[in-house]
Amino acid sequence: VVVDAHASIRSDHPQVEPRLNILESNSSFLNAAPSHGPRSRLVLFGQTLESGGYDYGFLWEDLVLSGKQTLKNSEVLLLPCATCLAEPLQERLRDWIAAGGRALAIAPPGVHDPWGRPSGKLLSAVFPNVEWAQPKPGEWEPRGTAPPASETVHPVLGNLYCGQLGKGELWV
Repeated sequence: VVVDAHASIRSDHPQVEPRLNILESNSSFLNAAPSHGPRSRLVLFGQTLESGGYDYGFLWEDLVLSGKQTLKNSEVLLLPCATCLAEPLQERLRDWIAAGGRALAIAPPGVHDPWGRPSGKLLSAVFPNVEWAQPKPGEWEPRGTAPPASETVHPVLGNLYCGQLGKGELWV
């Protein structure tokens, strides 16, 4: 039997958590209808971060909701496929953004609940009086009395919109 003399030291010290995380939304994997496979976006984010030498981690919807993972140490959160989110998770994201978090979503996060019904708690907090429409599969656009101006236009990825909430921001 080999005993690691440092094992107790490692277990006594807190784990270093990355400040950049990717949130995997199992609600969206079950119910969203993306134009590309949801895991492909997750993998693309991971590969892009790896090639840039970024230290990142994964947060899992169920673990965040059960309290086994937390958003508090994240500075930036990537949401590759989060159109369907449980409302308690939307509320946690809303509070985290308001406290200074920055999130980047490929599509409007939480536009639907886990069962595919209209929701939008997070979106209405960040983008008041705006509804998100999907004129074509995989394309989203804000509509309403005062839709946000597009920050940039990309020929393949489309428009990018920024919403402020408290000290933080959500990019969609």
